[in-house]
Amino acid sequence: MDNIINMNNYFNKNDFKIVIDDFIKKHKKCQECFIDLGLDISKKMLSELASQCLESALKDNIKECECPKLDKEPDCYMINKNNGDKVPWEIKCSSGEIWRGGKYSKRPGYYILVSWECDDKLNYKIFAARLKMTEMDWVHNTPNKNGEINYYATSYKSSILIDKINKKEAELLYGSIIT
Repeated sequence: MDNIINMNNYFNKNDFKIVIDDFIKKHKKCQECFIDLGLDISKKMLSELASQCLESALKDNIKECECPKLDKEPDCYMINKNNGDKVPWEIKCSSGEIWRGGKYSKRPGYYILVSWECDDKLNYKIFAARLKMTEMDWVHNTPNKNGEINYYATSYKSSILIDKINKKEAELLYGSIIT
């Protein structure tokens, strides 16, 4: 519960509702462009785009939020309203029940996890939560019988997040979980 209270030092649920409204507008506009051009874009690419749209929506709607465009940097920095500290935040978007992360998912700190879905008419269903994570929260792939790892990404399942929300170790920001 203490982590949730501390996360409100950056933004609250009402602030985030505005962010999500802007996110939907931006993501929808991108999808309309792909449709107009006749491009068949994968869910993975649309989720990458979703992360960029969410970064932009955060920067545009959360005071003193900046989002550097370097992979080695956190997705965003936000200013703690109580002490003025500039704190890193990571964003993970998924069109399903599992969030994936690469090399920098090992960063400890605050995360915003968003699951999105939209139909052919671009009506959106969105779930978003925030929590504090460490490297140990991310599930690393195990080697196969030959000792090789076939997939590089770490993962975080919605079932684990739901459990954390129920234990007040994470906060539901928007919507309900998409399953």
